[in-house]
Formats: sequence, structure tokens, C-alpha cells
Amino acid sequence: MHSPFLFVLSTIAHFSLVLADLQIASALSTIEHTPERIGIDDFYTGNATLINGGVANLSTNPDIALASNAETQALRQYGRHKNLRIIYNVAEVYYRIVASKKAGIRRPKDLRGKRIGTIPGTSAGYFVEKYMAGLGFGLGEYEVVNGNTCMIAPCGNGTLPYMLKHGNIDAFGMWEPSVELGVELLGSDALIFQDRDVYREIFNLHSTTEKLNDLVTRKEIVEFLRGLIKAQRLFGTKPETVYERVATAVGMNQTVLENVWSIHSWKGGLPEDLLDVMVAEDEYVARIDSRSIMARADLANLIDSSVLEEALVMEWDKLEKRQQHENTKIKKSEVDDLSNDDQERGGNFKCHVRKDKKDPYSTNIDGKLVRDKPTTIPGANVRERIKSLEAQAVVPAQTQTKPISQSTRSQPTYPECRVEESLGYTLYTGESAPPCLDIGAAI
Repeated sequence: MHSPFLFVLSTIAHFSLVLADLQIASALSTIEHTPERIGIDDFYTGNATLINGGVANLSTNPDIALASNAETQALRQYGRHKNLRIIYNVAEVYYRIVASKKAGIRRPKDLRGKRIGTIPGTSAGYFVEKYMAGLGFGLGEYEVVNGNTCMIAPCGNGTLPYMLKHGNIDAFGMWEPSVELGVELLGSDALIFQDRDVYREIFNLHSTTEKLNDLVTRKEIVEFLRGLIKAQRLFGTKPETVYERVATAVGMNQTVLENVWSIHSWKGGLPEDLLDVMVAEDEYVARIDSRSIMARADLANLIDSSVLEEALVMEWDKLEKRQQHENTKIKKSEVDDLSNDDQERGGNFKCHVRKDKKDPYSTNIDGKLVRDKPTTIPGANVRERIKSLEAQAVVPAQTQTKPISQSTRSQPTYPECRVEESLGYTLYTGESAPPCLDIGAAI
């Protein structure tokens, strides 16, 4: 006979595990992290705590399940911790350089030989180097000066805006709002240089293989990701509803925030070129950290799309549950809501009518219908994998993905698509119907 006392203890332990806070380390002074905060406050149904930090905390604090940073810090940590995984993109930011006319600068080429402020070893440091290289300048043709960020005026001694205003540097490149505050300080003497084709920060959400292989933690992470996706939708479509909260969260002026909002992107998903970006950037990180450059195949393992896939499938299943039976009509507004939530996040719930019914996959990326993209995991298989995991109470190692050019698609047989003429969409029905996911094509 089991002891009632032991049963009570085991029950308490079980609920303590289930209800434990999801610990998330993030750079709390950055605009980039704020969708996580809104996601927790407005959409995530569990308990979560944000602490100031970043991806490095995943290797030093076993209580941390998630962490966010730019891709630069992921590369620095991955060089030492191969269990690190990028699971989702929180924000992308197009960095800028502000320069002073008083330094004799009138065009980008005038940056040669100048003192340029930044923070070496960060995404900003990489941006400055890459921008200058794009102008044809090597490392010895300008001086890099270290400085600090500033979140709100007045910017104190040692911050980059202050240094620029007082002639300690001639220009600087940094994440916002430091650049905008530098522009305000210089007034008519300010020049802004930006090339969106040169670099953008890719600020991601990370976890570890150990956390992703734990069933309880993984479920919490998936639920958090679903809330984060909804928060990003607000950031992208209704920014006026979050301006004040974001400004308050990071301690900056709301007007300044609104001025720099347009250089931030909240599409989410996993950027299609993320691996290419990291392969190129690792040359910089390897030099900074005095290590060897990592191979492309090694860096490919840093990206894990499986959590995103599960979150999207759960949203699709939520839509399917609203259908009482196959002939139940789904309101156009409901379909649009889910489609917009998933827009540009590696898949699209808005399943377009296809002429080739032998290949019922389609996705919408950047507003364009993309056909015949390879995928490593058809959506129906993802759903079955989730059910299997729940039954076994075991989460397998990370799903192995391949580069797009090498991946293959299985060709399962699905029920005939039902065309919703009034909506112009194809809606799949039946237990094995795919949720129109093409995640593998977005890695």
C-alpha cells in the first residue's frame, strides 16, 4: 500500500514542476526584447519571469529555459556550448551610423580615417566593420572607439551620443535609441548613414537541447512562443497600442521610440537567410574570440525549427476545433486572424487554391505565393509527432533539418481539398490534413 503522505508529497512535487516559472534571460534595456514582455503579460497563460541577461545565462544558470540576444552573441556562445539552439526570431533591426558634419564628414566615404564609436564584440561592432568594408575600408583605415549606450536624454559622459557631441568621436554605429539620441544632440550637424543591404540585427530566442528534451519545459516553451507570436502581431499591425508600454519597459522617451520604430521588424519565424548570415558573421566572431571558424554544417545545427512547428500546428488545430464538421463554414475574419498571425513566420494558415492538387503545399512569404519549396517535416507529421511525444512522455533529440537544396519532401496522400469559393482559400479537412506549413523552406 502506498503511503498517503508520500502521495501528497508526489502530488505537490508534480504541481510544483508544472507551475514553475519559465525563466527567461533577456537584454531588458533593449527595445528588441519587449515583445517577450507583452507576450507574457497579455497572452502567455503560464507563469514566466524575465531577468536581465542573455544567451550566456543558459550555460551558467540551470533555471534559465529561454534567452534572447542578437545572432552575434549566439555565435560567441555556440563556439563553446554546442547544446545551444536558436528557436525563433523576436526582432530584426536595421542599424544606422550617425556622423558629425563638424568632423568634415559629408558622405559615407568621408568616414575613412575617422574615429567611429561602437561596442566591439557585439552586433553593433560587427555592423560597423561590415559597413566600412562595404565602403572599401579595411580595419586599419579607421579607428574603433569603445563607448556606452544611452536610453534617454540627457546622455552622460562615456555614452556614444555624449562622446559624439563633445568631439571624442566623429561618428558611431549602435542599436537604438542611442543613434536617434545622437541625432537629436547634434541637430543640424547630424548625418545618418544606413544601408539595409549591408546588415540587420537578428535578435533571436534561444534554448538548449536539454530544455527542449524535457517534456514539461518544452510544453511551456511552445505555449510561450504562441503568446509571443500574438504579441508580435500587435507590434507589427497596431504599434500604437504598445508604444507607451515599450517605452516604459526600457526607460526611454515615447516620441524617440516612435521615431525609430520603422527600422525595427517584428515578423518572427526563422529568417530564410539566418544560416547564411551566421556563416558570414562567424569570421568576425572567430577573430574576436580567437577561435577557428565553424563549418556551415556545424552552424546549421544551431537552428532548431521544431518548437516553431509545434506552435503553428497547435494554432492550426485550434482552428480545426472550431469546425463542428466538414461542412461547417469558417468565418473569413477567423481565417484572416490566424493567417495574419502566421504571416511571414515560416508558414501560412491561409491555404491558397492550387491547380496542382498532387502537391497540396503552399506558403506565403513576403506577400508572394511560393510553390514547390522542400520541407523537412509535413505538418500532419508534426501533429502526429506531438501526439506521440505526449503518449510516450519523452521528447526526442532535435529534429535534424537540412539546407533547402538538400532536403526532401515525403509525398503522403491527403483527402481531396475542399475549396471555400466565397473565401478564395483551400481548406484541408480530415484527420490527416496538413496545416499548410512549409517550415523547412524558411530556415
